[in-house]
Amino acid sequence: MTQLDPFIIYTVKLAMDFKSVETIPRDTIQENLILPDTMAHEQWINSTIDLSKIINQDQGQIQAAIDDVHRQQRIYLDTLHLLQKSILPNEFHKRLNEPIWFAAQVLNKNCQIRHLEYFTDTIQPLASKVHDSIEKIRLVTRRLLHKQQSYKQQQQQQQQQDSFFSSFFSSFSSSNISYKENNFYHTEQNQDLLQRLEPHLISLYYHWTTFEKALYECYVHTVFGKSHHSNLLWEQQNSTIQQLPNQLFNDQFTQLLPITLERAINLRIIDLQAIQSLEPIAFVAIPRLAILAGVTWLAHLTGWRTDLSSLPIWIKPHIKTLNRISSALEKLEFQLLKNQSEDAHHSFVQRYQTLEQILVSGRPMQEDDNNTACQQLEKSIFLDICIIADSVLSSHSTQAFTIVLSHLFRHFGQQYDILFEESEDAIPLEQTVMDLAI
Repeated sequence: MTQLDPFIIYTVKLAMDFKSVETIPRDTIQENLILPDTMAHEQWINSTIDLSKIINQDQGQIQAAIDDVHRQQRIYLDTLHLLQKSILPNEFHKRLNEPIWFAAQVLNKNCQIRHLEYFTDTIQPLASKVHDSIEKIRLVTRRLLHKQQSYKQQQQQQQQQDSFFSSFFSSFSSSNISYKENNFYHTEQNQDLLQRLEPHLISLYYHWTTFEKALYECYVHTVFGKSHHSNLLWEQQNSTIQQLPNQLFNDQFTQLLPITLERAINLRIIDLQAIQSLEPIAFVAIPRLAILAGVTWLAHLTGWRTDLSSLPIWIKPHIKTLNRISSALEKLEFQLLKNQSEDAHHSFVQRYQTLEQILVSGRPMQEDDNNTACQQLEKSIFLDICIIADSVLSSHSTQAFTIVLSHLFRHFGQQYDILFEESEDAIPLEQTVMDLAI
């Protein structure tokens, strides 16, 4: 099975949960909520037709047409979100992100999603249910729009029949007719029409949520394997490699170290030679990378983005600093993902990888006049991570934490066939455990 960078699963979840700015300002929507939905769908269809007409043109024109289709789909999904908020209770309000809808479209057309080919048979039926739900809502809204127009015509005919009596009060008549015409959308007739959408919107909510969750779990399985916990700590009993001692790797912070180190080696963020030589850069870099991982792609294990009440002893004094890191990350994620484009996603991944590299090397970031705000956030994140991680190596627990890292490096050395020389004055495991307990 194709393996992905574990950070990718974080960006997938981030895109699912991202609260982007709505493409339709609320104050520009007419009182008739069905009409914008129908118009948005027509624009979406037109953009698709335009794409089919230029399929043999140059790449630039094709890409512009593809971007327009995605934009029109986002607009249409935003109109559905407005219908949700107007018709359904709060528990059924869910922002429908276009990348999830695009994934459902791909699977419904019997195609596959890159890296998730193995799960196609599992998620394809769920995607088809999402597609069918959207299609059902499209058909229902069109029928309801026709009925709205029919009711309005009947109302106008009634007004014409009463025009003889209204002619004696002409000044009152013009304003009253306008009031009745606008007030139609607040009548029981119109409310009854809107309520006919309720079961279809609820059905879409359930099918969308189920598909989204399954899609996320497939990415988790692809990235982390069957279990997305720290499976480096609990390997098969018949493994010939000496296991990491649970006494040393039993808290939120130390359990991040093996997963972080494995990714750093696989992506060549840190040189394997530094691990083999037990160089200082390895002892400095891994705690820094672990802090960053704990607030991003491993936040589902640590909970550091939501709850800082039970931090491990190593970083417990740094609650405020972790809060600053989380706040800066939220702003950085918003800046880089608000466009929901492929370029923005690549830019976010690239910036994250750059941040990892400077945490290892300590070299300053390259200046970019076009992204001053992002650079300030990255600098703040870099400095705060260094404050936390470097303090672990300069506190009263420095010796114990150094031994933890030494055991970690030796464990990976066996996996990568690295030979270490045993020192005669090495501190035994029992002494380290006792130091940690104290």
